[in-house]
Amino acid sequence: MPSLVGSEMCIRDRGLCLLRISVLVYLGVLLSVAYFTLMERKCLRSIGVRLGPDKTSVGGFAQPVTDGAKLLTKEFVAPSNAVKIIFLLVPCVSLFLCFVG
Repeated sequence: MPSLVGSEMCIRDRGLCLLRISVLVYLGVLLSVAYFTLMERKCLRSIGVRLGPDKTSVGGFAQPVTDGAKLLTKEFVAPSNAVKIIFLLVPCVSLFLCFVG
C-alpha cells in the first residue's frame, strides 16, 4: 500500500483532519484569550487601576493557569426550587445553538 502524505492523507481521513484542526484552533483561542487577559491586567496595573498579576509567579505567566484552576474548583450553586437538569441543560443548549446557527 502506498504511503499517503500531506493533502492526500487529509482527503482520505477528512474527519480526523478536521478534528485535529478544530482542536488546534480551539486551543489557540483559549491560550490567546488567557494571555490577553494577562496583558490587560498588566496594562491596568501600570496605569494604577489595580494591583498586578505578578503574585503567582515570575512575571505573572502562571496567572492564567491559576485563573483556570479557580474556575474549575468553584462550587456549583443552583436555586433550591429549580429543576436541576433543566438548570444545567439550558446554557448548554443555547451555546450549541450559537455554534450551529
